[in-house]
Amino acid sequence: MTTRHFTDSDLQSLSNICDAAADKFKLNAFQLREWKHPHLAEQFEVQEKEAREFSTIFMNAEPFEVTYESS
Repeated sequence: MTTRHFTDSDLQSLSNICDAAADKFKLNAFQLREWKHPHLAEQFEVQEKEAREFSTIFMNAEPFEVTYESS
């Protein structure tokens, strides 16, 4: 088992990663709507919303540890 401690800096990075993903999902949704694929656009809109929610969670989180199996 390996334990990883997530610091304030790590949480900021995770928040930024989620924001970048959300921006990409938003662009994908916009393009898919232009290309007349509303169902696919809706899926990307859901992903954008979820990524923004995770960004907020990470931004407001206290440092924590995660234990995982390493390969």
